[in-house]
Formats: sequence, C-alpha cells, structure tokens
Amino acid sequence: MEKINIKQPKDYITENIIEEIILGNIEDGDELVQEDIARVVGLSRMPVRESLQILEWTGFAKKLPNRRVVAVAPTKKNIKSTFRTLAFIEYSIIIQIIEENKLSDLEKIMAEYIKSPSRRKEVEIHRYISEILGVYPICNIHNQLLSGYFNYAVNNRERGVDSIKEQIIEIKKSFYGEKESILSALNDYFKSLSEDMIEVGEYD
Repeated sequence: MEKINIKQPKDYITENIIEEIILGNIEDGDELVQEDIARVVGLSRMPVRESLQILEWTGFAKKLPNRRVVAVAPTKKNIKSTFRTLAFIEYSIIIQIIEENKLSDLEKIMAEYIKSPSRRKEVEIHRYISEILGVYPICNIHNQLLSGYFNYAVNNRERGVDSIKEQIIEIKKSFYGEKESILSALNDYFKSLSEDMIEVGEYD
C-alpha cells in the first residue's frame, strides 16, 4: 500500500507558486509578498514565510538585498544544466559507494522500485544515494538539487511508468560495467527528465 502523504500548508503554497511560475502566470522578477499570498490562500503568514524559504532553497525564488523576495523563472538552459549536474553528482557518489562496498544498499531500494514502481519510490532512490554515502555537505547539495526541478519533473511528467522503469533498470545494470556506462545511463535518465520538464512549462 502506498504511503499517504498529508500536505502541510507550506507545501500546498509552495507547489501552487511553483506551478504558477512554471506556467508563466508568475513571471521572472515578480515580487512574492507574504501578506498578498497569505490573503489569497486564506492562511496565516507563517506557512507563507516557510514556503518562500523553500522556494529560495529550491531555486524558484531569491531574496534581494532589500529583503524583498522575487520569483526566479526556470529557463531551458538552467533546466538542462541542472539535470546534467545532477547526473554527474550521482555518478560521483555511486562510484564512492561502489568503492566502499555499499552498493547492495542502493540495489535493494532500486529493486523495490522495479517490483512496484511509483513516483514516490523513484524520488526515494535518489535521496537514498547520498544518504548511503553519509557525507553531510554532499547530502545537503544533492538534496537541494533534488528538491527543485527534479521533484517538479518527476511529479508532473506525462511519460508512463514503463519508460521510467526501463531507465532505472539500465542504471542498475550499469553498476557492473565500465564506469563510463554508469554516467551514460544517468545522463540518459536525467536528460529525459529535463525534456519532461521543458514539455510541461513555458520557458525562454
């Protein structure tokens, strides 16, 4: 049985603002005012403040020197570059996991996904990669990247689960080939995700 996710107010606000940014209804540089957002969603300023912090963390907003928070709209270049970087980071982590003989931990969670694929399990695979390595600065950077474009692409793409499952299987198989095959499989997977995200939005 799938885990039931109960959304907190901050997550509800965050997802809606990201959706508006992706669709172009909130444009790059538009100010995100706590009071205005709280009034529109009918909630207090606290979850709105938390939401704006998440948006900054994930790259959909930035705080200016005057403390104003403005939207940051993704561009095709930013999307492609972010997913290419994610592929290389995960490649580097997986190589270290192999060297430390921890590959079985990763293979176990990948096998669970392959047996019963879901978006939630797909996200868990990637979050678990840096957890296995256990190096906090790397976990921090990795999770920050996963929380932004990656999370949006996984949860909003239109491709069917069979296509994703085949890519996860190819990544798992690549662990027993040349190192370059691991990077190649990851590049294919993340390139597809970047294309998924570009398909569902309006970008420069």
